[in-house]
Amino acid sequence: MRLYIGPCGLGLGHITRCDAIAREFSAEGEEVLFSSYLDALGYLKRSGFTYFSAIPLSFRTKEDGTIDPKMTMSQNGVTVGLWGFIRQLIGEVRQISAFEPDVVISDTRISTLVAAFILRKPRILILNQYSVQMPKDDRKHRLADRPMLFTAKIIWRYISAMLELAWGVSDLIIVPDLKAPYTISRYNLAIPPGIRKKVRLVGPLTPSRLNIPNGIRHSSTVRPLVFACVSGPATDRKYLVNKLTDILKDFPGDHELVLSCGDPNGTFGEKRIGNLTVHEWMTEQSYWKTFERADVIVSIGGWRADGFSDAALTDASRAVLADSAVDLVRKHSLDGVDIDWEYPGQGVAGIRYRAEDRRNFTRLLQSLRNKLDRATHQPSIGTLWTMAGIEWPRMLLRLVRGRRLPRVRGRVRVDGLDGPLTIRRDRWGIPHVDAGSAR
Repeated sequence: MRLYIGPCGLGLGHITRCDAIAREFSAEGEEVLFSSYLDALGYLKRSGFTYFSAIPLSFRTKEDGTIDPKMTMSQNGVTVGLWGFIRQLIGEVRQISAFEPDVVISDTRISTLVAAFILRKPRILILNQYSVQMPKDDRKHRLADRPMLFTAKIIWRYISAMLELAWGVSDLIIVPDLKAPYTISRYNLAIPPGIRKKVRLVGPLTPSRLNIPNGIRHSSTVRPLVFACVSGPATDRKYLVNKLTDILKDFPGDHELVLSCGDPNGTFGEKRIGNLTVHEWMTEQSYWKTFERADVIVSIGGWRADGFSDAALTDASRAVLADSAVDLVRKHSLDGVDIDWEYPGQGVAGIRYRAEDRRNFTRLLQSLRNKLDRATHQPSIGTLWTMAGIEWPRMLLRLVRGRRLPRVRGRVRVDGLDGPLTIRRDRWGIPHVDAGSAR
């Protein structure tokens, strides 16, 4: 069997999961041909797979990696890359015709999908989100820039609508997300009723490569490990690497600090910057050996994650959430739980909230803390829990100002559960919320 795979070339997420699929088929003796562009090409050069370099398509970004509609419009004009897409589509038609695959897999690539449709080839689409959302921008812009930004928004809505129509020509849509009620990207998976029968939510596409004997991850003699892994498009990686280097190089010496720059064109090996070990590109073996020594926690919630107010409302509902979290930790040999309720007593994310959320949130954390403590006699059970506290500090202050919340036992790394709260900024300008008597 012949397999043609066309992943989106922006960043490394699409290519790495397609690489895992390709290796499974190659192990069975199947022939695989890749087609991609930009960041994915550096990865493909190292992979050993045969690949075709497609016409690149991209958005212009700012220094911090955020999309710059104005620069994108200036670069591509009103068509916003339409001519580039047509050239890419022609190239895909030619390559698929020459290769004659039995199946075509598109990972978020319209050109690959449409080319397979034109040539009547069986086509599978891998997709994170069906409804593509432009990041919201509430900043005030110069009057001279507003017409172009308004035009960019209108064009983006048109492109988004065309994308949603194009996804529908696939024979099967695979979404690497969890089935309900645990779906993570439910907001962006607004799939039309006529397409839903094609969709399969399959969970992670890449198999776990952790090798943890007897569920024990750490030794008490090992220094705490901070392992920062950078990925994404080249502009994003450069910005994050510079920021993380400035932060990590001055960490205390009692920590082991490792930074992976995620540059597939970089060299192997490492360099030292103070107490920080920097890898431009890590071998797969080195990466997973380092990763196995890091804490792994399950994160519950996130922006627009609803249901917290109901889950924290009564003793019974709090026990259900706490028990299920501990079960997840036990089942997967994790180190703890992250409670990411954004935000108690506030509906800014479009979630349900109540006035008593502040009190119930503390009770929920108490319940979780108690159940994690009772599970500590099992070596595979972690006892760490974390919560969102660094973002929106002034909002958090409004939630609890003037109140002394009950203490939640354990070491409070993100302060704010005991005592009058204040805001401080660290040396990098990041705001933190502190409680005067927390310790």
